[in-house]
Amino acid sequence: MRILIVSFVFPPYNIIGAVRVGKTAKYLARSGHDVRVIAAGNLEFDSNLELEIPNENVVYTPWSDVDRAYRYALAAANWVRRRLPRRVASEKRRDLRRDPAPADFNSEGPQADARTIAWWARLVYRDVFHIPDEARGWRRHAVPAGFSLMRAWRPDVILASGAPWTSFTVASDLSRGSGVPWVADFRDLWSGNHTTFYSEWRKRLVDARYERRIIHSAAALVTVSEPLAERLRADHPGKPVSVVLNGFDQDDYARNEADRRRIQSDSPHAPASEHALTLVYTGEINRNMRPLLQGIRALGEDARHVRLEIVGPQSENVRDRYNALAESWGIDDQISWRSPVSHAAACRRQQEADVLVLMMHDTAKDVGVYTGKLFEYIGARRPILLAGATTGVAAQLIRSRRLGYAEAAPERIAEVLRGWIKAKCVHGRISAPDTAGIEDLSREAQTRVYAAILKRVASR
Repeated sequence: MRILIVSFVFPPYNIIGAVRVGKTAKYLARSGHDVRVIAAGNLEFDSNLELEIPNENVVYTPWSDVDRAYRYALAAANWVRRRLPRRVASEKRRDLRRDPAPADFNSEGPQADARTIAWWARLVYRDVFHIPDEARGWRRHAVPAGFSLMRAWRPDVILASGAPWTSFTVASDLSRGSGVPWVADFRDLWSGNHTTFYSEWRKRLVDARYERRIIHSAAALVTVSEPLAERLRADHPGKPVSVVLNGFDQDDYARNEADRRRIQSDSPHAPASEHALTLVYTGEINRNMRPLLQGIRALGEDARHVRLEIVGPQSENVRDRYNALAESWGIDDQISWRSPVSHAAACRRQQEADVLVLMMHDTAKDVGVYTGKLFEYIGARRPILLAGATTGVAAQLIRSRRLGYAEAAPERIAEVLRGWIKAKCVHGRISAPDTAGIEDLSREAQTRVYAAILKRVASR
């Protein structure tokens, strides 16, 4: 089967959206399918994510940055802000280059930021110019590149992955112009996404209509969890909707046969760490970290036996906010912030941790969210602590597979941590969870499900 993948983000650019589509391409190709990719080049991300299909099978196109002028204006505003008197600047400490925190991020939230002109200016700008999103300038480059490729190589099916949703517009254009059916891969919801930085009127009046118009031409829809699939079925009646989980890639954790045998054996992996219980979080913090810090605080004197290591790109605002909170609670010595690393290095650090932590919410917007990070944690074979949520698909998976704990109350989080501290003191390590029978959660297994969906679409 000849498969054309359309995705604005793709390896080697190290962004979480590129991982799913990159792994899907890898295992489709490994299964014998002829896979080609149209993606954007020269992205402003670290380019250290491994490209696992032949480089000649990927066409990286230019793209027009619709935010360039706005970023220049923001840079000028930041330059002026840094030169304000200290008393005034301290009241406007937020870095204007980044989005404000979600409403449930902390006790202040965007309500305080909404009083500033910069916050409203960014909201209005994005509402008007980001249709369907900030990658809209890629479409006029990607569509001609796609047709040029298809003149010499005609695919049986087109697979588009979003967000950014511009990938869907490109696939729709290619499908209409060639007659090749296309499949929409929703890594998250489009107009129903609660975390995007757009106004509610924009989501209802613009995004919902735009989504229906583009998805009307899709032959099938795929998403990452059943709750999201139910929402897509309601929004697009008559369209077949399937679920393909993110999964973990065994190759990320077993680069040679000796490692593969060790990880697949029944003996637990014993990380070489210090005497303290080492908690590791990899990636950018985009959920509330307060419940986890409250749990560490609730340990009292035992908190000195915990080390929380956060590895990944964080805004200055996020670090300052949580450092100030931890300092006020007397647990700032328990937290360390590490610079971003490659995906391979992040996987190694996950394996070395005592416990891997996630932060989520007991809210409607998180009920259908697994996050790709959860499956990476499963592949690392280390216990998982989900702090802040007891419901939703991620909490259910952790509990049903006995991979760790999902707790929201600080006292319960502290109780779980105290048990691990005791085990570390007695045994010198934390035993790995029983991961027998998790093969169905691998990227390879999930891509087989994907290939069956694509085959059905191509045959129709």
